[in-house]
Amino acid sequence: MASKDYDSDGAHPATLQHDASGSASSETSVHPAVGRSSGQHEFTAKPTISDCQQVCSLLAEVHGGMPVRPARLAGATEEAEGVEDLASRTIATECGEVGEVLDGLVRTILSQHTSRANSSRAKQALDQHFGTGNYHAIRRASVSSITAVLQDARVGLAARKSTTIHALLNHIHLNLNPDLSLEFLRYLPDSEAMETLTSFKGVGAKTASCVLLFCLGRNFFPVDTHVFRITKALGWLPPGPTATRESAFKHLNQAVPDHLKYPLHILLFQHAQQCLVCKRISSKPSHPLCPSKNKSTITPRRGAGKSAGQLNVTCPLINLFS
Repeated sequence: MASKDYDSDGAHPATLQHDASGSASSETSVHPAVGRSSGQHEFTAKPTISDCQQVCSLLAEVHGGMPVRPARLAGATEEAEGVEDLASRTIATECGEVGEVLDGLVRTILSQHTSRANSSRAKQALDQHFGTGNYHAIRRASVSSITAVLQDARVGLAARKSTTIHALLNHIHLNLNPDLSLEFLRYLPDSEAMETLTSFKGVGAKTASCVLLFCLGRNFFPVDTHVFRITKALGWLPPGPTATRESAFKHLNQAVPDHLKYPLHILLFQHAQQCLVCKRISSKPSHPLCPSKNKSTITPRRGAGKSAGQLNVTCPLINLFS
Protein backbone atom coordinates (compact mmCIF):
# COMPACT_ATOMS: atom_id res chain seq x y z
CA MET A 1 0.00 0.00 0.00
CA ALA A 2 1.31 3.43 -0.90
CA SER A 3 2.39 5.62 1.97
CA LYS A 4 -0.04 8.41 2.71
CA ASP A 5 1.90 11.62 2.49
CA TYR A 6 -0.39 14.41 3.59
CA ASP A 7 -3.82 14.69 5.03
CA SER A 8 -5.95 17.57 6.15
CA ASP A 9 -7.30 18.56 9.51
CA GLY A 10 -9.07 21.53 10.98
CA ALA A 11 -6.52 22.68 13.51
CA HIS A 12 -5.15 26.19 13.73
CA PRO A 13 -1.64 26.92 14.95
CA ALA A 14 -0.29 28.88 17.84
CA THR A 15 2.99 30.48 16.86
CA LEU A 16 5.94 31.34 19.05
CA GLN A 17 8.48 34.02 18.36
CA HIS A 18 12.18 33.22 18.77
CA ASP A 19 15.08 35.56 19.21
CA ALA A 20 18.20 35.51 17.06
CA SER A 21 19.99 33.11 19.38
CA GLY A 22 17.32 30.49 18.79
CA SER A 23 15.87 30.57 22.29
CA ALA A 24 12.18 31.09 22.78
CA SER A 25 11.07 34.53 23.81
CA SER A 26 8.48 35.12 26.49
CA GLU A 27 5.83 36.41 24.12
CA THR A 28 3.59 33.98 22.31
CA SER A 29 1.12 34.87 19.61
CA VAL A 30 -1.88 32.56 19.59
CA HIS A 31 -4.35 32.70 16.73
CA PRO A 32 -7.46 34.41 18.16
CA ALA A 33 -9.78 31.86 16.60
CA VAL A 34 -8.08 29.06 18.50
CA GLY A 35 -6.99 30.07 21.97
CA ARG A 36 -5.36 27.49 24.19
CA SER A 37 -5.99 23.79 23.91
CA SER A 38 -7.93 22.40 26.84
CA GLY A 39 -5.28 19.72 27.22
CA GLN A 40 -2.34 22.10 26.88
CA HIS A 41 -1.33 21.66 30.54
CA GLU A 42 -0.80 17.95 29.95
CA PHE A 43 2.06 18.55 27.53
CA THR A 44 5.57 18.29 28.90
CA ALA A 45 8.49 20.62 28.24
CA LYS A 46 9.61 18.47 25.32
CA PRO A 47 10.83 19.07 22.76
CA THR A 48 13.51 21.45 23.92
CA ILE A 49 15.59 23.35 21.39
CA SER A 50 18.36 20.83 22.10
CA ASP A 51 15.97 17.94 21.35
CA CYS A 52 15.07 19.47 17.98
CA GLN A 53 18.69 20.11 17.10
CA GLN A 54 19.66 16.55 18.01
CA VAL A 55 16.94 14.95 15.87
CA CYS A 56 17.77 17.24 12.95
CA SER A 57 21.46 16.32 13.15
CA LEU A 58 20.82 12.58 13.43
CA LEU A 59 18.43 12.51 10.48
CA ALA A 60 20.57 14.81 8.34
CA GLU A 61 23.45 12.33 8.58
CA VAL A 62 21.28 9.59 7.07
CA HIS A 63 19.26 11.59 4.57
CA GLY A 64 21.83 13.59 2.65
CA GLY A 65 22.33 16.65 4.82
CA MET A 66 20.29 19.46 6.32
CA PRO A 67 17.48 20.72 4.05
CA VAL A 68 17.91 24.36 3.07
CA ARG A 69 15.09 26.85 2.67
CA PRO A 70 15.58 28.65 -0.68
CA ALA A 71 16.50 32.31 -0.28
CA ARG A 72 14.05 33.21 -3.06
CA LEU A 73 11.09 32.47 -0.80
CA ALA A 74 9.26 35.63 0.18
CA GLY A 75 9.44 36.04 3.92
CA ALA A 76 12.57 33.91 4.29
CA THR A 77 14.87 36.03 6.41
CA GLU A 78 17.69 33.65 7.17
CA GLU A 79 20.07 31.34 5.35
CA ALA A 80 20.68 27.96 6.92
CA GLU A 81 23.80 25.93 6.33
CA GLY A 82 23.00 22.75 4.48
CA VAL A 83 22.77 21.08 1.11
CA GLU A 84 20.33 21.27 -1.78
CA ASP A 85 19.33 17.60 -1.58
CA LEU A 86 17.12 16.61 -4.50
CA ALA A 87 14.85 14.50 -2.31
CA SER A 88 14.22 17.46 -0.01
CA ARG A 89 13.55 19.73 -2.98
CA THR A 90 11.10 17.21 -4.46
CA ILE A 91 9.24 16.85 -1.17
CA ALA A 92 9.09 20.62 -0.75
CA THR A 93 7.86 21.21 -4.31
CA GLU A 94 5.07 18.66 -3.96
CA CYS A 95 4.14 20.28 -0.65
CA GLY A 96 3.70 23.71 -2.22
CA GLU A 97 7.20 25.17 -2.59
CA VAL A 98 6.56 26.80 -5.96
CA GLY A 99 6.54 30.34 -7.29
CA GLU A 100 2.82 31.16 -7.07
CA VAL A 101 0.72 30.85 -3.94
CA LEU A 102 -2.38 29.50 -5.71
CA ASP A 103 -0.32 26.84 -7.44
CA GLY A 104 1.21 25.88 -4.11
CA LEU A 105 -2.20 25.61 -2.47
CA VAL A 106 -3.64 23.44 -5.26
CA ARG A 107 -0.60 21.14 -5.16
CA THR A 108 -1.02 20.75 -1.42
CA ILE A 109 -4.74 19.96 -1.77
CA LEU A 110 -3.85 17.30 -4.33
CA SER A 111 -1.37 15.81 -1.86
CA GLN A 112 -4.01 15.25 0.83
CA HIS A 113 -4.49 11.60 1.81
CA THR A 114 -2.26 10.23 -0.93
CA SER A 115 1.33 9.47 -1.85
CA ARG A 116 3.82 11.89 -3.36
CA ALA A 117 3.76 9.92 -6.61
CA ASN A 118 -0.03 10.17 -6.84
CA SER A 119 -0.16 13.89 -6.08
CA SER A 120 2.55 14.57 -8.65
CA ARG A 121 0.66 12.53 -11.23
CA ALA A 122 -2.53 14.45 -10.42
CA LYS A 123 -0.87 17.82 -11.05
CA GLN A 124 0.65 16.58 -14.30
CA ALA A 125 -2.75 15.32 -15.46
CA LEU A 126 -4.41 18.68 -14.79
CA ASP A 127 -1.61 20.54 -16.58
CA GLN A 128 -1.79 18.26 -19.60
CA HIS A 129 -5.56 18.54 -19.90
CA PHE A 130 -6.17 22.20 -19.05
CA GLY A 131 -2.77 23.74 -19.73
CA THR A 132 0.11 24.23 -17.33
CA GLY A 133 -1.11 26.24 -14.36
CA ASN A 134 -4.23 27.33 -16.26
CA TYR A 135 -6.54 27.70 -13.30
CA HIS A 136 -8.95 29.87 -15.27
CA ALA A 137 -9.66 26.87 -17.52
CA ILE A 138 -10.10 24.63 -14.50
CA ARG A 139 -12.52 27.11 -12.92
CA ARG A 140 -14.59 27.29 -16.08
CA ALA A 141 -14.70 23.50 -16.35
CA SER A 142 -17.32 21.36 -14.64
CA VAL A 143 -16.51 19.47 -11.49
CA SER A 144 -17.29 16.22 -13.29
CA SER A 145 -14.73 16.95 -16.01
CA ILE A 146 -12.04 17.74 -13.42
CA THR A 147 -12.94 14.56 -11.57
CA ALA A 148 -12.64 12.54 -14.77
CA VAL A 149 -9.12 13.87 -15.38
CA LEU A 150 -8.02 12.92 -11.87
CA GLN A 151 -9.71 9.53 -12.05
CA ASP A 152 -7.96 8.78 -15.35
CA ALA A 153 -4.70 9.57 -13.55
CA ARG A 154 -5.68 7.07 -10.82
CA VAL A 155 -5.81 9.71 -8.12
CA GLY A 156 -7.62 8.82 -4.92
CA LEU A 157 -10.51 10.96 -3.65
CA ALA A 158 -10.76 12.50 -7.11
CA ALA A 159 -14.35 13.73 -6.65
CA ARG A 160 -13.65 15.39 -3.31
CA LYS A 161 -10.46 17.09 -4.47
CA SER A 162 -12.12 18.26 -7.68
CA THR A 163 -14.97 19.79 -5.70
CA THR A 164 -12.56 21.48 -3.30
CA ILE A 165 -10.37 22.94 -6.05
CA HIS A 166 -13.32 24.09 -8.17
CA ALA A 167 -15.01 25.77 -5.18
CA LEU A 168 -11.70 27.36 -4.19
CA LEU A 169 -11.16 28.87 -7.63
CA ASN A 170 -14.72 30.18 -7.83
CA HIS A 171 -14.46 31.71 -4.35
CA ILE A 172 -11.21 33.48 -5.22
CA HIS A 173 -12.64 34.71 -8.55
CA LEU A 174 -15.86 36.04 -7.04
CA ASN A 175 -14.67 37.32 -3.67
CA LEU A 176 -10.94 37.98 -3.72
CA ASN A 177 -9.36 38.42 -7.13
CA PRO A 178 -10.85 37.81 -10.60
CA ASP A 179 -7.31 37.14 -11.81
CA LEU A 180 -7.14 34.11 -9.50
CA SER A 181 -4.13 35.35 -7.60
CA LEU A 182 -3.35 34.76 -3.94
CA GLU A 183 -0.09 36.70 -4.03
CA PHE A 184 -1.56 39.25 -1.60
CA LEU A 185 -1.04 36.65 1.14
CA ARG A 186 2.68 37.38 0.98
CA TYR A 187 2.02 40.78 2.55
CA LEU A 188 -0.27 39.63 5.37
CA PRO A 189 0.84 38.82 8.91
CA ASP A 190 1.06 35.12 9.75
CA SER A 191 -2.26 35.01 11.60
CA GLU A 192 -4.19 36.75 8.82
CA ALA A 193 -2.62 34.59 6.12
CA MET A 194 -3.53 31.46 8.09
CA GLU A 195 -7.07 32.74 8.69
CA THR A 196 -7.54 33.43 4.98
CA LEU A 197 -6.26 30.02 3.90
CA THR A 198 -8.31 28.08 6.43
CA SER A 199 -11.43 30.01 5.43
CA PHE A 200 -11.44 28.02 2.19
CA LYS A 201 -13.58 24.90 2.39
CA GLY A 202 -11.42 21.78 2.45
CA VAL A 203 -8.31 23.62 3.63
CA GLY A 204 -7.35 22.80 7.20
CA ALA A 205 -4.42 24.00 9.23
CA LYS A 206 -2.11 21.25 7.99
CA THR A 207 -2.65 22.23 4.36
CA ALA A 208 -2.49 25.94 5.19
CA SER A 209 0.68 25.57 7.24
CA CYS A 210 2.35 23.70 4.36
CA VAL A 211 1.60 26.64 2.06
CA LEU A 212 2.84 29.08 4.68
CA LEU A 213 6.05 27.12 5.31
CA PHE A 214 6.96 26.07 1.79
CA CYS A 215 5.46 28.75 -0.46
CA LEU A 216 5.41 31.86 1.72
CA GLY A 217 8.58 31.20 3.68
CA ARG A 218 6.84 31.55 7.06
CA ASN A 219 7.90 29.69 10.18
CA PHE A 220 5.21 27.05 10.63
CA PHE A 221 5.53 23.38 11.52
CA PRO A 222 2.92 21.23 9.72
CA VAL A 223 1.89 18.10 11.59
CA ASP A 224 0.87 15.35 9.22
CA THR A 225 0.43 11.67 10.06
CA HIS A 226 4.15 10.97 9.74
CA VAL A 227 5.27 13.84 11.96
CA PHE A 228 2.57 12.99 14.51
CA ARG A 229 3.63 9.34 14.80
CA ILE A 230 7.36 10.00 15.17
CA THR A 231 7.08 12.95 17.55
CA LYS A 232 4.77 10.90 19.73
CA ALA A 233 7.28 8.03 19.77
CA LEU A 234 9.99 10.54 20.69
CA GLY A 235 8.03 11.52 23.79
CA TRP A 236 7.37 15.02 22.50
CA LEU A 237 3.63 14.43 22.93
CA PRO A 238 1.68 12.81 25.78
CA PRO A 239 1.14 9.04 25.48
CA GLY A 240 -2.25 7.53 24.89
CA PRO A 241 -5.23 9.41 23.45
CA THR A 242 -4.39 12.72 25.17
CA ALA A 243 -2.49 14.07 22.18
CA THR A 244 -4.51 14.78 19.06
CA ARG A 245 -3.31 16.13 15.75
CA GLU A 246 -4.80 19.50 16.68
CA SER A 247 -3.16 19.72 20.10
CA ALA A 248 0.13 18.40 18.68
CA PHE A 249 0.05 21.09 16.01
CA LYS A 250 -0.37 23.84 18.58
CA HIS A 251 2.25 22.41 20.92
CA LEU A 252 4.94 21.75 18.30
CA ASN A 253 4.48 25.12 16.63
CA GLN A 254 5.28 26.69 19.98
CA ALA A 255 8.10 24.33 20.93
CA VAL A 256 10.08 23.87 17.71
CA PRO A 257 12.38 26.88 17.15
CA ASP A 258 11.71 28.85 13.98
CA HIS A 259 15.07 28.15 12.37
CA LEU A 260 14.48 24.38 12.64
CA LYS A 261 10.83 24.20 11.55
CA TYR A 262 11.68 23.85 7.85
CA PRO A 263 14.47 21.23 8.03
CA LEU A 264 12.90 19.25 10.88
CA HIS A 265 9.57 18.86 9.12
CA ILE A 266 11.19 17.67 5.89
CA LEU A 267 13.55 15.26 7.67
CA LEU A 268 10.81 13.72 9.83
CA PHE A 269 8.52 13.40 6.81
CA GLN A 270 11.27 11.83 4.69
CA HIS A 271 12.47 9.49 7.43
CA ALA A 272 8.97 8.26 8.29
CA GLN A 273 8.56 6.97 4.75
CA GLN A 274 12.02 5.49 4.25
CA CYS A 275 12.81 3.87 7.62
CA LEU A 276 11.25 0.44 8.06
CA VAL A 277 11.35 0.80 11.84
CA CYS A 278 9.49 4.11 11.81
CA LYS A 279 7.01 2.89 9.23
CA ARG A 280 5.85 0.34 11.80
CA ILE A 281 5.33 2.87 14.55
CA SER A 282 1.66 3.02 15.38
CA SER A 283 -0.18 5.98 16.80
CA LYS A 284 -2.47 3.60 18.69
CA PRO A 285 -1.94 3.82 22.46
CA SER A 286 -1.59 0.04 22.84
CA HIS A 287 1.05 -0.25 20.12
CA PRO A 288 3.21 2.89 20.26
CA LEU A 289 6.32 1.21 18.82
CA CYS A 290 7.12 -1.45 16.30
CA PRO A 291 8.17 -4.83 17.79
CA SER A 292 11.59 -4.73 16.15
CA LYS A 293 14.49 -2.49 17.11
CA ASN A 294 16.93 -4.15 14.74
CA LYS A 295 18.60 -2.91 11.59
CA SER A 296 16.42 -0.86 9.29
CA THR A 297 16.86 -0.52 5.55
CA ILE A 298 16.74 3.15 4.64
CA THR A 299 16.68 4.12 0.98
CA PRO A 300 18.04 7.62 0.33
CA ARG A 301 15.86 9.30 -2.29
CA ARG A 302 18.02 11.74 -4.16
CA GLY A 303 16.40 11.47 -7.54
CA ALA A 304 18.02 8.15 -8.36
CA GLY A 305 15.46 5.84 -6.76
CA LYS A 306 16.77 2.40 -5.86
CA SER A 307 19.87 2.98 -7.96
CA ALA A 308 21.04 5.31 -5.20
CA GLY A 309 21.56 2.22 -3.08
CA GLN A 310 20.26 1.19 0.31
CA LEU A 311 21.75 1.73 3.74
CA ASN A 312 21.47 -1.06 6.28
CA VAL A 313 21.71 1.15 9.32
CA THR A 314 20.13 1.30 12.72
CA CYS A 315 17.35 3.88 12.85
CA PRO A 316 19.16 6.95 14.22
CA LEU A 317 16.18 7.78 16.42
CA ILE A 318 15.71 4.34 17.97
CA ASN A 319 17.45 5.18 21.24
CA LEU A 320 15.36 8.32 21.62
CA PHE A 321 11.98 6.61 21.40
CA SER A 322 10.03 6.51 24.64
